[in-house]
Amino acid sequence: MKRQWQRALITGASSGIGREMTRQLAESGIDLVVVARDAERLAALAEEVDVDVEVLSADLSVPADLAGVAARLGADDDPVDLLVNNAGLGFSADFVDVPAERSRLMVDVNVAALHELCLAAAPAMIRRGVARF
Repeated sequence: MKRQWQRALITGASSGIGREMTRQLAESGIDLVVVARDAERLAALAEEVDVDVEVLSADLSVPADLAGVAARLGADDDPVDLLVNNAGLGFSADFVDVPAERSRLMVDVNVAALHELCLAAAPAMIRRGVARF
């Protein structure tokens, strides 16, 4: 029986919900592309699971890093057919106490990167017949 997904890309995979999603998808036999800033933690995670894991160290607030992850989503070699757009950050302070630069960083990661990765994934998934939007 063919699995629903063959390969998933998970952002924010090195900790928290992303790490748990990585483990659960691996337990289902789904190959992975794991993305986060901390390459060492990603490499350690890759060693813990029994599926093929590609490690992409990237800071989604950095345009060049974001472009690299977007390119990976659009690649036809070892295609990604599930995007888990999990990366995010927040601050524990009142809104008015967060400097504008930090607020922009949060919007860059939590909104702009999420949007850009969806825009990269959708056409590739549609082209391969694994999604409809």
